[in-house]
Parts: sequence; C-alpha cells; structure tokens
Amino acid sequence: MKCLLALAALFAMVPAMPAAELVVRDLELSLSVLPVGFNYTVTSPTVSGSGNDAFTSGTEVSFGGRYALARPGDSLGLVFGAGLISDVWTYGTSGSLVANGVRASAGLGWAISDNWTLLVEPGFRYGLSTFNLPSSTTGPDYSATGSFSGYEARVSALWQVSQGLLVEGHGGWLSVQHSSTSDNIDQTIDLSGLYIGIGVVWRWSSAPPRIE
Repeated sequence: MKCLLALAALFAMVPAMPAAELVVRDLELSLSVLPVGFNYTVTSPTVSGSGNDAFTSGTEVSFGGRYALARPGDSLGLVFGAGLISDVWTYGTSGSLVANGVRASAGLGWAISDNWTLLVEPGFRYGLSTFNLPSSTTGPDYSATGSFSGYEARVSALWQVSQGLLVEGHGGWLSVQHSSTSDNIDQTIDLSGLYIGIGVVWRWSSAPPRIE
C-alpha cells in the first residue's frame, strides 16, 4: 500500500507533457501506385458489351498543398487540400489510359507529436482522360477522349525530417470512373481498389496559430 501511495505521489509530481499543436501548411510532391483491375462497358449503334479486365500497371504523380484550421494549442483540427494529379495506366505492350485533373480533400489532422502528424482525408477528383489501344490482328488502333470523376479515402502519416522538410507515406481506397466517346462508341471504365504511395513535403511555416 505504501508503495502504491509513493508511486501515485511520484506521478503527481511529474508535470503533464504538453500536447503537440497541429500545424499543416504544406506543399507536397507524391508518387502513388494505383489499382489496376477494372470493369468496362462498351456501347455502339450496333453492339454493346461489358466485362472486366486489368491494366498492367498504374501510377500517379501529384502536386498540391494542404492547410489546417486548428485553434491555438489544439492537436486536432480540420485539414483542407487541393492539387494537380497525373495518372498513367499501361495496358499490354503499348496501350494506355492517361488522366490529368485536379483533386480536393477535406478531413482531419492529428499532431501525434512535434515530429509526427496523422491525416485522414476523404477526397474528390475530376479531369480529362484519353484511352489508347494499338492496332492488332483483331482490329485497327483505337483512341478515345473523355472525362473522369472519382472519390477516395486516404490516410497519411507525416514525419518531420528537419525544419520545413517532411516525408510522407499514405494509403487508401480509390474509386474512379472514366467515360469516353469515339466513332459513335461510348466506353466506360470503372476502377476501384487500394493504393499506396510516398511523398516529400515542404512545410513553409511551423509556427502555431496565434492567440488573438
């Protein structure tokens, strides 16, 4: 009993560690590996069909920024982001689906410590895409342009390497639909699945919000 009282007294004498403050004022360049399995639907005046297939590979390069809205002293807060994305899926030896657009997100950030930050970011994306297939023994080459839209749920962990420089690892779920038309042929490609990536982050300011 005396031992427990002594321990309680000792812990009472140790001051509580101050919580880290959430500060996110970032520019980020990242590379992601995208899901490759897809469902497709093709419709023309004479025939229509659907099925599933898979691309050979899928990668994304993105550049954008994030900003957190948090009260002084808070380790939790809202985080908003926006950026440019460029996606490339390869198909077979020379087929491809290329998509360029924008991404926006709004989620929550948690400053775990002065060096670690965790972000949960639901997002939406939209842009233009082009699907290309080379000629083969079964038909001529094919190219179609259109647009895409999709949503995602992403979790990111950021570690501060030095003042203003951070590295990031992220992963999540992506669902995106590409719709295109060429020569009276309408085509829809639905992609969904898990993705992972890494990034380099520049934090232009680490100063916590001021108390007005």
